[in-house]
Amino acid sequence: MTRYEPRFPRWTNGRGLPVEARRAVLVMLMAWWCGPAAAASYRDAAVAQQAVAEIADTVMVRAMASKPGASSREQYFVFFRFEGLFWSYAPELGTRVCGAAPDQWPPSGALVTGWIHQVDPSLSSISIYRGAQTPLTSQADLPNGCVIACLAQISRLLVNAGTPDEAGLVLFSYDRPQKGAEPDVGIIDHSILVYRYHENWFCLDPRLQEAPLPLKQVAVGLHLDPTLRVLAERPAYRLEHARLLLIASRTLDHLAAKIALRLWNQRPD
Repeated sequence: MTRYEPRFPRWTNGRGLPVEARRAVLVMLMAWWCGPAAAASYRDAAVAQQAVAEIADTVMVRAMASKPGASSREQYFVFFRFEGLFWSYAPELGTRVCGAAPDQWPPSGALVTGWIHQVDPSLSSISIYRGAQTPLTSQADLPNGCVIACLAQISRLLVNAGTPDEAGLVLFSYDRPQKGAEPDVGIIDHSILVYRYHENWFCLDPRLQEAPLPLKQVAVGLHLDPTLRVLAERPAYRLEHARLLLIASRTLDHLAAKIALRLWNQRPD
């Protein structure tokens, strides 16, 4: 079979400019246009969107606020729907559960604006993007990115070890020193991936660069597994909730098929 070779190198985007260079230029333009803080927020949100794109439907949102006589402030969010829930990630805020997933996708501007106003009423100008150029950076560098890392790890499990018999997220929330200081809109303080092959349960904590840890069980509440309890410990905070979100078997099968198709399409001719 004769393979068609384009006239530009394979590592370019088809316009003669390397993809890596285009991404670097994009980041520099963002830094010039928005300032360093906004450029970092954009970069982290774009990386997060790419990390979960194979797992969930995603959009990226830019929210802006300005006061008379003051410069504007920008914040970027990634909204995604997964397992019947509507999620939001922002580098400065982490991941939160916004409620039930909307049937319509991408979500309406009114829905996104209403949720963002719960977090910060000053963010009034909302723009929704279906996709974004992703700068070169590692998702391990994402601030407050534990849920994103857990979801990305599911793809790696499916590729490297096959479809687990069960998998899910353990979502931890902690008491805050000052009640009412921050709106409680589904705040997730930390997340750990749990999964089972045959009779053996394991967990992966995104904070730890270690091999998976074995578990006795995945029950939460009063019967939280001892290993999970140790991983959840925070010296200055008391664990308030540990919730288990099990991923439906049909979701795992769908993701496995989707990844298998991607790998097939990426094979050498």
